[in-house]
Amino acid sequence: MIVDILYEMRRGWHDATAGEKAHAIWALANDVVALALVLLTLSLFLASAGPIFPTTAWLGTIALAVLWLGSIVTIDPVVDRLVYAD
Repeated sequence: MIVDILYEMRRGWHDATAGEKAHAIWALANDVVALALVLLTLSLFLASAGPIFPTTAWLGTIALAVLWLGSIVTIDPVVDRLVYAD
């Protein structure tokens, strides 16, 4: 997933438009955030087993997940219409 995006970015970076470059960078950041959310959730599950419950960390993780999903729902369709319109 991340390696494929990096390969595509390297292969066609010089021929890409500014919109395509911005979308490629956003897609890479999107994959990094998805991986971070998975790792953060797993670490919070382990931390929740301890004597102190990390409420603030859970709320931050939920907020990040909502923003991440919102960006997928809003940014990707807009890019498809504006950047990759035929």
